[in-house]
Amino acid sequence: MPRNGAVADGADKDARTKLEDVYKKAKADSEAAKGDKTRLDAYTKATMALGDAYMYAKDLGPKDMYPNALKLYREAYKADPNTPDAKKNIELIEDIYKSMGRKVPE
Repeated sequence: MPRNGAVADGADKDARTKLEDVYKKAKADSEAAKGDKTRLDAYTKATMALGDAYMYAKDLGPKDMYPNALKLYREAYKADPNTPDAKKNIELIEDIYKSMGRKVPE
């Protein structure tokens, strides 16, 4: 489920660009301060928000939306398996691929 109104309404390229900047900074901060729970939480939250921006993008087709969202959800889950909604969103996208008879991206 999307975490903010802009994403819930379908993020456009400008919104994704802003979220990408937040994501990159949060990832760098988290990597620089290994073990810092606050920075890890900020990183996983930013990763999930960017994943949601791809998942609910109105200006992208499924071939761009799903692989990008899946990659980000997996990244958040790998960083912290307790990340809210990460596993559920991964399973949702994997199920979409399976229902279409397509290979799930690695």
